[in-house]
Amino acid sequence: MLLLRIYLPDANPSALDRGGMTRSTNARKQELSIRLRDLPRALAALPPDCWPYGRVVAVTPGFLTPQNQALLQHNEQVTLQTLHALGVVAEDWAPGTASLP
Repeated sequence: MLLLRIYLPDANPSALDRGGMTRSTNARKQELSIRLRDLPRALAALPPDCWPYGRVVAVTPGFLTPQNQALLQHNEQVTLQTLHALGVVAEDWAPGTASLP
């Protein structure tokens, strides 16, 4: 399973208090648990307003333990390859790794 974290666009175009207490970024955040095979469909379903920087995403590993390390590394690699195949710029935010172009 993947955790897809989506930040919906701010409906208020004013710069006044953007990101402040009355317009918190967390209030616009949605988290979805999806299967790895559903990633392309989930990204395609996002409205254009959810892509303020173009088709760019950040990828971070989950909580690593000795028991799940191999699975998480495999899922992360498959996720990065899937995103690359979709033409999405994927920034791998795992410590000590490089991103795919």
